[in-house]
Amino acid sequence: MSRCPGTAMHQQRAAAVGGVLARLHGLRLGWSSHLAPERPSTGLSRWLALAESACSVDAVLRAALDRALASIHDLETLSTISLIEGMVGSHRDLHPTNLMRLHQGGGLVLVDWDAAGPVVPLHEVA
Repeated sequence: MSRCPGTAMHQQRAAAVGGVLARLHGLRLGWSSHLAPERPSTGLSRWLALAESACSVDAVLRAALDRALASIHDLETLSTISLIEGMVGSHRDLHPTNLMRLHQGGGLVLVDWDAAGPVVPLHEVA
């Protein structure tokens, strides 16, 4: 079986980038609830209020939302993204253009921290 040229290099780069994210998560940077972005309230009452608002704007949208309410509620209860517990401070924008390779030693440095904020580590890895 032949390998694509450069595959090993791409795998090494991906491993290095994953290592940067792992080290960042390993710092377990605390995140204050005062710094957390505003998150909408959760729960079925919120979705019912949105459905009521939609009724005056678009009856078809309201009907679709009504049909989806039970599923939306079930999915919302599975989500932990709105919980501050377990969140850590992170870069939140890790991709090749936000990494710089150091000339000496060839290490990687994360740059462009303007999107930094709280994340659930497993969500960011996904």
